[in-house]
Amino acid sequence: MAQDELGVSITASWAYAKPQCALARALVRVSTLVTKPLPVSGTDDSLPAKSTASTQEPSAPPRRKAPRRATSPAGTPVKKAPQPLIVVGSTPAAPDTDDAGSAPTLSLAGRREIRQFAASASASSERDSLAQGAVQAAGPPNTPDCGDFRTAWASRNPNEVATLTLLYAELVTPTGVQVYQTYNPGFITRIEMADIYGEVHVVYEAAPQPQAQCPFVLVVPIERAGFQTNRVTFTLDQTGSAGGWSQIDAVELIGIKH
Repeated sequence: MAQDELGVSITASWAYAKPQCALARALVRVSTLVTKPLPVSGTDDSLPAKSTASTQEPSAPPRRKAPRRATSPAGTPVKKAPQPLIVVGSTPAAPDTDDAGSAPTLSLAGRREIRQFAASASASSERDSLAQGAVQAAGPPNTPDCGDFRTAWASRNPNEVATLTLLYAELVTPTGVQVYQTYNPGFITRIEMADIYGEVHVVYEAAPQPQAQCPFVLVVPIERAGFQTNRVTFTLDQTGSAGGWSQIDAVELIGIKH
């Protein structure tokens, strides 16, 4: 075959085979894409793993069950009895009855008897501001025996009417007084008590009468006093005294403190 004819033949063959080769390569590429497995999420190292922390919904808090109500055998709710109020430190008061057999009453909390001597004293007259002064009638008795001692109050003149006023620390409902007289007793003619409103209550009145016993304690009971006091005034009438001054050493006030 001539060289020109050979070149023409080769050219013609290549022109025919070129499209066929391109088609074959296309088929091979399509086959490769179809048969290649698709990547699975989380298994392909080339793709980042998807975080589930941000997409997970928060769980709802557990719901508390309502308490079951007690029911009777019939199935109806049972009501609880109300509980009594208890105050810490309190005790029930015991009922109190009197001798007449009246209906019982509750005694007042804190009710107690108080026995006290005067905290301060003043007088309309005194022999001295200290010795035998009004101050000597304050406090408990301290005169050792019957006699004209400096430790008891005495008025300036032995034959006058004088008053002695005593103040006490505790306000009480009075039940009695005890007057310690240490010289020429028996000339106390009046005992008065002032209440918290200033009203004066007379609890003792008597004519002056000298007592042979010395020292002498004048006991004055006070029944059913409807007031409170801490101020007591004594009146001495010595106009008929022949033995000298009538002296008071101390006075004890007895009462109920609420």
